[in-house]
Amino acid sequence: MTSRVLSDIKNKRSSKKTVIDTLRTLIWYEYVAEQVLESYIERNIDISINEINSARASLKHLGDFFDQEDSNAWYKYSTGLINPNNTNLEFVDNKIPYASTYFKHPLWNFLKNLPRGKLDLNTFYQQISYQTR
Repeated sequence: MTSRVLSDIKNKRSSKKTVIDTLRTLIWYEYVAEQVLESYIERNIDISINEINSARASLKHLGDFFDQEDSNAWYKYSTGLINPNNTNLEFVDNKIPYASTYFKHPLWNFLKNLPRGKLDLNTFYQQISYQTR
């Protein structure tokens, strides 16, 4: 293996995906899927009963809307398997303005850093400014 491949493997191991990472992808995906469905309804494009019941566009319609018919990315977003990168977020924002807000919202950083135990709570407390304590 080349050093680049080994480096990529090491980076993937060290960058563990958390439940919060998955949740923020799912929330972003849901918003995008809802907006695409609304767009299809406004333009009188045929939608399925499943799309109406779930209040979000199908994977096929998402692929069509973003001209990514052969891409498996929307399925992976819908399951939280992958997170959108900055390029993909900008690409979606071009058709659905401010959609990236659902992925980049400061709340996600807060939730990631939420104390989970006594040690975390002490570290969290030390990071709070003196005036806030």
